[in-house]
Order: sequence, then structure tokens, then C-alpha cells
Amino acid sequence: MATDAWSTPGEYTVSVINRLGYSYSVNVVVNDSGYATLEFHGNGTEEIPTIITSMGAQNVTLPEVTRYGYDLVGFSDEEGNLFSGEIAEIMFKGTTVLETVWKAKQFTMYYLDANGNELVTPTPIEFGRSYPLPIGTMDKGHTVTGWILNGEILSASELSIDTEGDISLIAVLDEQSKAANSTNGGLLIAIILGVAGCA
Repeated sequence: MATDAWSTPGEYTVSVINRLGYSYSVNVVVNDSGYATLEFHGNGTEEIPTIITSMGAQNVTLPEVTRYGYDLVGFSDEEGNLFSGEIAEIMFKGTTVLETVWKAKQFTMYYLDANGNELVTPTPIEFGRSYPLPIGTMDKGHTVTGWILNGEILSASELSIDTEGDISLIAVLDEQSKAANSTNGGLLIAIILGVAGCA
């Protein structure tokens, strides 16, 4: 902590207690110097130590930070400058705070019937956002009353994206749509069997 503080010019008081229990204080004057301190704020920076460098230092490597569901864009300073990977040259003295800048990861949500056929055009999705679930008659004439995700029927009218990766929803069809699918499937089987018989 003292090292961080002394990178800034000023007068500091240091208190020391010896083994006999006697205490005394010493005033330390730190003159203006070329030291520069980088502090990191924002999600994922809790365990990142402060970097002490100097003005004019080049190619100062910035720490690697990870956050579930997000990609690190870089670090932004108080003036809005964005740094990614490293700082080419330190152009300041004293302490500068760098804030993490994140971008949500993007995936795709698919809307399928029980046979894996698409009922609705896939939706681009972002981690951390919520998306309404389409209910009713779809483009291909199927009537959807709900959706299944990972074997469970979703009770909400929208889905919050809290996992990484594409999502496939299976439609719950009303009885009429189910019957139509069954009839079409039976007709297709009959045609196939008929063609096979003729052969």
C-alpha cells in the first residue's frame, strides 16, 4: 500500500513500533518523479494487482481478464482511451484508473419441431439479455402453445440467456398440428412403401 501511495509526490508520515514497544514517526518527502501507477476497476479485476511503471515506458502488458458470457474488449482510462493487450507508451505520471470494457458473447436460438425442422427463423441472441418466445401460428402453419428446453417446458413468456452456446427450443404443438404432422408422416410412409412395392 505504501508503495502505491509513494508513487505520488507529497509528504508522508511513517510510524514505526520497535520490539520494546516504543513508537516514533518519520516524515518522508517524495519529490515529483516519473513513476506511473495503473489501477484496475470493473468486473473481473478483483484479484489484479496494481502495476507500477514509469512515464515513457513502452509496451506495458495489460492483464488478461475473463468473465463468463463476455469477451474483454479492453481497458478504458478516464479520458475514454481504449487499450487492448498492452499500452504502447506510458504518457502520464501518477495514478491512472483503467476500467474493463466488456462485450456480451453472441449465439443463435433455434425454434424446432420434434423432428428437428425449423418452425421460425433463428434469432441472434446475446448473453445477459431476455427474448420473447413466439406463441401461436407459425409461418409454416403449425400452432405452437409452448416451448421445451433441455427436456422441460418453459413457463415464462420470455427466455433469459444465462449460458454460453447456441440454444435449440422444441415446440409444443396443439392437438390439431400434432394430428396434421402425424397424417403427413403416415402419408409419406405409405408413399415410400408403395414405391417399394412397385419395385
